[in-house]
Amino acid sequence: MLRLEPDAAGVQGVAEYDGWILMTLSDGRARAWPTDPSEVGRDLCSRFGEELTEDEWLRLVPGVPFIQGCG
Repeated sequence: MLRLEPDAAGVQGVAEYDGWILMTLSDGRARAWPTDPSEVGRDLCSRFGEELTEDEWLRLVPGVPFIQGCG
C-alpha cells in the first residue's frame, strides 16, 4: 500500500513503467518506486546494513507484528 503524508502535495498523475510506479505531484516533484517489494527491501538492507532487533521493531512500530527484514 502506498500512503502519502497528509501535508503532501496533490497527486497529478500515476503510471507504471518498466517495473516502476511513477507519480507526479502538484508541487512539481516526482516520485518513483519499484513495483517489486522485494527490490525495495534489498535496497533498504544494502543502505542500512543491519536489520532491526525484535525489541527495536516493537519500539518503532508498536502493534505491528515483527518481521525479519533482511534475513
